[in-house]
Amino acid sequence: MTKSNKDKKHCSTLDEIRQNIDRIDEELIKLISERSFYVDQAVKFNKTRNLAKNENINPDIVEKIYRVMISAFIEQEKKKLNQ
Repeated sequence: MTKSNKDKKHCSTLDEIRQNIDRIDEELIKLISERSFYVDQAVKFNKTRNLAKNENINPDIVEKIYRVMISAFIEQEKKKLNQ
């Protein structure tokens, strides 16, 4: 949970600042690790890869094509939003 500005302490030394940055970095790494754990689990439910396997198509190729296609649609959406 993030701290509101009123909960944040103004540091009086560079050492205090570094300690806070180190603390935040440790929390970030733990959160990134936790996120990675769940992303690894989500792979089991990747419908596109499972469909590719069922059709005897290399799932890596299908995934790459899907990523390009999704990126293209996102770009299209952004362009329409900016019109």
